[in-house]
Amino acid sequence: MGGAKSAPTAEKEAKSTSGWVVLWATCPRSNYLALPRDVAKILGCTREDLAKLRRSQRAIAFLRRPDNTVRVVGMHRHADLVSQALHRNEVVGIAQLNPTKVTFNIPDAVEVHIGLQTYRRLGKDYVVTGTDDSLAWLMPTSEYYHFRRAEREGTLWVQPEGGARVYFCKSVFTTVAPALSWMETT
Repeated sequence: MGGAKSAPTAEKEAKSTSGWVVLWATCPRSNYLALPRDVAKILGCTREDLAKLRRSQRAIAFLRRPDNTVRVVGMHRHADLVSQALHRNEVVGIAQLNPTKVTFNIPDAVEVHIGLQTYRRLGKDYVVTGTDDSLAWLMPTSEYYHFRRAEREGTLWVQPEGGARVYFCKSVFTTVAPALSWMETT
């Protein structure tokens, strides 16, 4: 990723990613989550991918982004990006993936960064972190449709420079639709 982008470049990128696709939304009962199928494919973290990797490579990193959002990257594909993010103090957390179930625990620092409201409850023999919040995995529209086309056509999906941009956040969106009062006027 390099340094700061010039204003025209940043403006051009903002226009080229004019929308977002929710890849998956969930309301988990705990901080233990399965990586959604499409997210796992995009990050290179499917069961088949993870079986080929060493334990230390079977992880995802959460990189700090604005508005209580994190970018999620597969450690094995983007070690250089994670290294740069560590240098800039942007790594919020790292989660080890279970290679058979493709699951992980949300790191505590990620819960705090995304504003996840949690509580502790008793499990069978242990304490579980729970939440009533719902979570979303997002991707820029243009990248999502390129990914979908490659899936449909059975071709290799070429990720954008710097890797696929998958984001994770609490799924409370204030700008997705007009205000409720406007939506419900007759």
